Amino acid sequence: MAIIRFGALIVGARGTLGGATLSANASSTYAKAWARPSNRQSQTQTAHRAALGTLATLYRDLTPSQQSAWATYASDPAQQLVNQLGETYYASAFNWFTSINLALRSAGAADRSDPPSLPTPPAPVLSSLIYDVSDSPTPSRVVLSALSPSLAYPHALAAYVAYSLGINSGLHHAAHISTSVPAGSQPGSAATDYNGANGRIESDSASGFVDTKTLAFNLWARRLTSGVFQQIFLAASPPSNPGFQLNFTAGNKFRVHGRNAAGTVILSAEENGTTTDTNWHQFYGAVDLANPGNSWMYKDATSQSTAAWTQTNDLIDLTTAEYSYGASQAQANPYHGELSESWLATNQFLANTQANREKLRTAGGLPANLGSDGSAVTGLAPRDYLPNGQSQQGSGPAYALINAPAIVPGPNPGGSPYIHLNPALAARFGAAQLNQRLFVSLRVQNPHGRRGPQSTLSATSQP
Repeated sequence: MAIIRFGALIVGARGTLGGATLSANASSTYAKAWARPSNRQSQTQTAHRAALGTLATLYRDLTPSQQSAWATYASDPAQQLVNQLGETYYASAFNWFTSINLALRSAGAADRSDPPSLPTPPAPVLSSLIYDVSDSPTPSRVVLSALSPSLAYPHALAAYVAYSLGINSGLHHAAHISTSVPAGSQPGSAATDYNGANGRIESDSASGFVDTKTLAFNLWARRLTSGVFQQIFLAASPPSNPGFQLNFTAGNKFRVHGRNAAGTVILSAEENGTTTDTNWHQFYGAVDLANPGNSWMYKDATSQSTAAWTQTNDLIDLTTAEYSYGASQAQANPYHGELSESWLATNQFLANTQANREKLRTAGGLPANLGSDGSAVTGLAPRDYLPNGQSQQGSGPAYALINAPAIVPGPNPGGSPYIHLNPALAARFGAAQLNQRLFVSLRVQNPHGRRGPQSTLSATSQP
């Protein structure tokens, strides 16, 4: 069916009418004889057609209230579309049901009976494209700009790569794209929501902890309540000796605090300012009580002065009876906020150099890849490494979940600044594509199947 726009005269036409296909290029509007397109019946094409038939049946089987919900969704102004002539229109409820569920199936997700409730994802901001025809040693990938919006976890990503060789051109789809960095981890992709009421994780095992004068720490925190004392991590021997703590004070300062076995405070290190907003912030540093001048701490990209710190040359008591994140084991001073990439290495030290800091925070301000067990920072696995704020990946024992703190999106929900193209896609390009101009189009699909605007970028393939 053709789309024709009428004004004082006809000003535009698209589509097919009476055996003629109407379109336009940069020069003018034109018409050409309609020709039946080839029917390749590829595996993908056949599967897509079968899915259309299945989804039509599923839509008919929806309850009246479910079909009404799709109709309401389709008529919402947020779903307004634009045709080839720049005019707005609304797709039907059935069309939206089919489109959403085809997108979900392409990402290996289950069908939806109800319309999406999540908003349309933003367009990613692309920085560069690396396309390696051999896919080795550098995997083909799109690099996202630091300005790219954070993407709620989990997301599917849909992209295509186009190339041009003389008069021949090709288009290949990469429907399955991973967001992993080459080592396979997804730094900061998820976090734990400590609700400030009854959620925590705990352990009674001191395995891996020793009393020490040196330690290094890292965590990403998003504080949701301020003005009260909140315990992030606590190593304690109740009732009177909190040996080591990471917390927020009632004055809204992040603090690293330690006592010796006699209960005397030998370490108190606070951030210079305060943390009262609900944004993600990273706190990281290292302590050397035998050499206080070596101790350091950063909040995000800003160094914190150590001039007012308490540092006594003694052993911090870490071989205590109880260990917990999110509150004490008695649920005292609960933390209300989110926590990700918790990393605590005792009896280890990390010198304050840019290279070392970038082992914890990338130059772009994102969570760094600490390695599957957290050992990428110092070469040794830390006692605690909780990438999602609760699951132990370090050398220490697992923590028990109390009242099941929820997993939520972390400070870098996209998983990494890289979007790796499907390696199988590279196999479709051979040496003939070397040094040819390539074009990538990338869009994000949320867990409800709604796809956002696409971003495009070009690059030259490399060996």
